[in-house]
Amino acid sequence: MPRLRGDDGAVAVLVAVLMVALLGMGALVVDVGAWYAEGRQLQNGAQAGAVAVVQGCVSAGNCDASTAATGRAGTFADQNANDTTTTVTEVCGGNGAPALSPCSTPAQRTLYDCRGTPAAGAPYVQVRTKTRTSAGDDKMPPLLIRVLQPADPGKTITACARAAYGGPASWTSKLPLTISDCEYKAYVGAPPNPANFAPPGPYAAPYSNVAAFEHVIYFHDTTESGPGCGASHSGSDSPISGGFGWLDSSSCVATSNTTGLFPTDPGASAPSDCADAQLRAMIGKTVPVPVYNGTNGLTGNNGGYYMRGGAAFVLTGYYLGGQYKEPSIISSTLPCGQSQRCISGFFTNDVTPLGGVIGGPSLGLTVMQITG
Repeated sequence: MPRLRGDDGAVAVLVAVLMVALLGMGALVVDVGAWYAEGRQLQNGAQAGAVAVVQGCVSAGNCDASTAATGRAGTFADQNANDTTTTVTEVCGGNGAPALSPCSTPAQRTLYDCRGTPAAGAPYVQVRTKTRTSAGDDKMPPLLIRVLQPADPGKTITACARAAYGGPASWTSKLPLTISDCEYKAYVGAPPNPANFAPPGPYAAPYSNVAAFEHVIYFHDTTESGPGCGASHSGSDSPISGGFGWLDSSSCVATSNTTGLFPTDPGASAPSDCADAQLRAMIGKTVPVPVYNGTNGLTGNNGGYYMRGGAAFVLTGYYLGGQYKEPSIISSTLPCGQSQRCISGFFTNDVTPLGGVIGGPSLGLTVMQITG
């Protein structure tokens, strides 16, 4: 019978030790990976919940502070979980967010805790989430670690997100025009009256709930029987005090802010970089529109507008000459004709994550910045 060499037993022990180590490493990799995946789902759910609460605060005038699954935060948090279930532990606010309790500061910070700082003075909504399994437990059961540690109860993962909001100090618009402050105040009021804003979208035929809010706004050199915001200069390419005027744009996109002077696009017709199909695609949609309250008094390519803030405008129709004409989706007729140039639509409240900077007045358009 052959004899075992002296080190054969040691090799067997070493292999056993390595197998245990590899099993432990595999368990750690699998379970930690699952924890990170759970954390990302919870974080996405917290962000979606915070955005939904902000939309309720601004558009519906209702800051839903419910942590129940049927609340705004709970509904959207659940939709972002693979198993469609998440626990919302806190819905709170800061910097004057209405109808929301002040946010607490946890003693222990986690990987997915709120760390970002909202814009100075901007109100914000904060939502915290944590693990909830389909069985109702708040701990993720370990997948492989329990093989090595049978008594391991699992791990509770938490996350947090903040959504700051306010009037934009800058914004981007795919409808490169600006509406005068005179026209805006005539239809919305000064200060803005909530009753003059159409209910927020989405909008669908027959549009009966917003028909009373539709207005026809004329190009600045057109005489109108509206709110008395007539032209202060003659000539079709001059910046004036009433109606609307075109902004200099690129690919039919204009970027504006409340601190700079923005050049005009001379002429009464739509800018040459705007195809009729691009304008038609915006019918029935809420678009950010800057409201101007001053000009540099010059004409042509030297003219420019000073912006007061951003409004949320739903474009319903237009008559801009030539091929640029689209009947109102509400009245089914062109809003004007012949030598006139006009748009039709209504003002509403809209919250949009434009990536703009918070800091301007609220004229119906609200931007959000997600932190944490």
